[in-house]
Amino acid sequence: MLITGVDCFHVALPVKLGGAGRANNAGWSIRNIASFDHFLLRIETQDQLTGWGEAFAFKGAEALTAVVNKLLKPSLLCADTSDIAQISHRLQFENHLWGRYGLTMFGISAVDIALWDLAGKRAGQPLFNMLGGRCNALTAYASLPRYGNGEVATELACRAVKEGYRHIKLHETDPEVIAQVRSAIGPDIGLMVDTNCAWNETEAITAARDMEGLDLMMIEEPVFPPEDFAALARVQKAGGIPIAAGECACTHFEFQHMLEAGAVSYIQPSVSKVGGISEFLKISELSRQFSVPVMPHSPYLGPGFLATMHLLSALHPESLLECIYPDGINSRFYPGLIQRDGMLSPPQAPGLGLDPDESVIEKYRVD
Repeated sequence: MLITGVDCFHVALPVKLGGAGRANNAGWSIRNIASFDHFLLRIETQDQLTGWGEAFAFKGAEALTAVVNKLLKPSLLCADTSDIAQISHRLQFENHLWGRYGLTMFGISAVDIALWDLAGKRAGQPLFNMLGGRCNALTAYASLPRYGNGEVATELACRAVKEGYRHIKLHETDPEVIAQVRSAIGPDIGLMVDTNCAWNETEAITAARDMEGLDLMMIEEPVFPPEDFAALARVQKAGGIPIAAGECACTHFEFQHMLEAGAVSYIQPSVSKVGGISEFLKISELSRQFSVPVMPHSPYLGPGFLATMHLLSALHPESLLECIYPDGINSRFYPGLIQRDGMLSPPQAPGLGLDPDESVIEKYRVD
């Protein structure tokens, strides 16, 4: 079936992340975040079937709209949706001059997710069935912002535990703040730390050694630049704590280089960045070849989140699903999708299972 329409939506959902007036970090602070930007994409076919996709959009939604409309849309109109692999290859080939990374691949990711949504709807099957799996209940973890304040981070981590989460991820870089949270939540709760590339190699090794007694499941992206896989491997060996990385990586080729370097204990493909579901499937196969588990990056609220749920349910049900916490979002794309006791299951209707609430899109759309 041929594509007749490609529409982009920049949606800014209002958010309250807690800790108002108490955040204490100038570099990655929640103080000035009043909304989360989302980039949603809708593809329509000549029989008026629609598929939805999402690209990672933090501060980049306007640029993504230009990428899709100027670079991708001309090749999509009148294309046959039945050959997703061919469309993915063509979009990557035609636009490799702009880099197989960043906004270009984010836009291609949104297209690919929408095409898989269409394929599932046309086949009358949920995506997890299309991928050869079944519906599994997934263990979610609470992913907190960086507060730079031990009191705030502890307060919210303890609240998440009371709500049923058994795993917490902090975005803190101060070992004392992390130790304070560990002491408060106790030894039975899984604790992860994502530093967003805050350190150089030496600083990362020192910090890892300082946190050696905190029983961390992993440290995510400890060094800058994130593609310095040799440095990641050295930090993992010298620091003594498992390393995770991959949210900044695009295409399966970069993950192959990461795994060949022995850089990580967990790979973190982000379906709305890597090239969509098609690239995620290739990365999933690499995880099996190298026996390195998948722990995806998924701080999304739109189709990218649903796609991640289906991928995990079908291929990696033992993995953990990242959920933004505290959500603080009153309007949702999928109001019926509710986490209970730290567990979530993918929708079972065809395709991604749910279409986003278009009244929410229109209310918070940024033109």
